[in-house]
Amino acid sequence: MNIHFQIHYRAEYGQSLCVIETQDPVMGWTEKSPLVLDCQGTDFWSGHVETKAAVSKIYYKYAIRLQDGRFIYETGEPRKLSFRATDKNVVVRDAWKASTYEDSFYTTAFLKALFLRHNAAKPAAVKGGIRFSIDLPQILPTQGVAIVGNCPELGDWNPEKKLVMSDAEFPIWRADVNVKGQNIVEYKYLVYDLATGATVDMEWGENRQIWGVEKGQIICQNDRGFRRTQPRWKGAGVAVPVFSLRKTGRLGGFDGSADDSDPADQRHHASS
Repeated sequence: MNIHFQIHYRAEYGQSLCVIETQDPVMGWTEKSPLVLDCQGTDFWSGHVETKAAVSKIYYKYAIRLQDGRFIYETGEPRKLSFRATDKNVVVRDAWKASTYEDSFYTTAFLKALFLRHNAAKPAAVKGGIRFSIDLPQILPTQGVAIVGNCPELGDWNPEKKLVMSDAEFPIWRADVNVKGQNIVEYKYLVYDLATGATVDMEWGENRQIWGVEKGQIICQNDRGFRRTQPRWKGAGVAVPVFSLRKTGRLGGFDGSADDSDPADQRHHASS
């Protein structure tokens, strides 16, 4: 199987971009022996590796190797690639994971409480030649994520014929599809209401694009950052000052009684 990594990142002089496995290493990509990518132009990095052994999953992260040999890793959880036994030529198109305002939404308070998926789908085997994924933690449990695009398999831009994504690996959403006779695929992500199917929000800006779709080629399109048109999620709470808490028989704070005063002061009053 041939695996081609592609990612955009603007590095500084003397730095190199690497792929390093994070758990259950099957490719041998460690800090001592990483997969070092080649830079083309100013910010496009690519790398190719061929493996003859059967590989079903790869867990990895991108890291910048500095001139002194130290590494700076991208933020977030490790990435995961899943392969079928029939996959022969795989192109992995990633986006660098930088710290953003959404980092807090990856915490347990949100993923396991406020945004908990109550009826998450079960993981399913990948089938399609184009495998989409996007990180989207900031979404209500009553909402889902889907894709629309410029081909029949993506609904020809009709939200009613959208490609629904799986939340089995929430906050990562996944979907795969086989596209026929389409060299360039244009698409956008949308958020919809699970109960009605109505579109809640669709990405603004230019269409996302996948170029060079070839027969027999697998494209893993791993996107990041849903381009919202609506206000971001906001929470509200109440702050209660500790001194306002009620004590036994009276309100909190100093009320002039002897037991609230300093012990040294009590001794002073007693001696006098």
